[in-house]
Amino acid sequence: MRQSTKYGEIIHHIYGLIEEKKILPGNGLPSISELSRTLSVARETVVKAYKILKQEGLIDSVPGKGFFLLTDRISSGSRVLLILNSFNPYMQVLYNSFAEALPEGVTADVYFHHNSYETLRNLLESSRKRYTHCIVKPFQDKRVPDLLENLDSRRTLILDRGEYSPDGFSYLCQDFSGGIKDALLQVLERIKSYDSLNLIRAVNNPHPEESFQAFSSFLSEQKIPGEIIPGFDKTMIRKGSAYLLLTEQDLVSVLSVVSDKGWIPGKDLGILSYNDFPLLEYVAGGISSLSIDFEKMGERAAQFPLMNVGINEILKPGLILRSSF
Repeated sequence: MRQSTKYGEIIHHIYGLIEEKKILPGNGLPSISELSRTLSVARETVVKAYKILKQEGLIDSVPGKGFFLLTDRISSGSRVLLILNSFNPYMQVLYNSFAEALPEGVTADVYFHHNSYETLRNLLESSRKRYTHCIVKPFQDKRVPDLLENLDSRRTLILDRGEYSPDGFSYLCQDFSGGIKDALLQVLERIKSYDSLNLIRAVNNPHPEESFQAFSSFLSEQKIPGEIIPGFDKTMIRKGSAYLLLTEQDLVSVLSVVSDKGWIPGKDLGILSYNDFPLLEYVAGGISSLSIDFEKMGERAAQFPLMNVGINEILKPGLILRSSF
């Protein structure tokens, strides 16, 4: 499985030349120096890309004469375009399980849109014709649904954010509303042991609005003191209270306050991270999390290219309790 590296771009450049019939079997390929200049990449990067294409049986070389195209049959198997938001810790868990679970004969490349509409649009327009399937994690932008509707519904899987799945498309998403309330209800008595339960809403964090609505509803229904804090403010971190954190940066900021105060997570205050990743097990004696199983999501997504029927699944988050809560 290739990431969106520089040598991956070179490979797709060659794929494009083949698909546009600009090079045919037996024709010579651009030299290493020529591609290096054209694409503004290092010679070593071109060498690595050509090595991969040679291993795939697509090209060969003759000493002193350079590389040439062996066949214009790029792949007889499924090729997947995987587009994620970023390579954050929990997306890395998903990515790793996806890569490990890919069936034999299925290849995939992963790209990142970084919550940029232009980046996502360019990725889809420039790359989707080179793939048999597309798996994409949308983000909060009113233009995104129209963009996704242009894709082939039979060969597209919407990941994580179900509210952006057009009718008839497959989806493998998490429950950002009821799932949060159900998970918090499991530890209701533990929550009541704190003075309040608060959610820090990071500035410019594109988290689904229904999560905040579900959190507020939970507080109201269970008569739990607490609030949604608009952005990290160290003066709002109080001994005896508990905090649900949506980003790794807010987790670091809260732990910094805890360290300065000499507090002990789970004793002097509660910390609950939204989304789990391996490092949480070892930070500050163990950080509790409210999270879906990203490993399971990756494994299920990897099977999509070979499925005769679509996927329509909602994954509910669960609690992983460690010493911090």
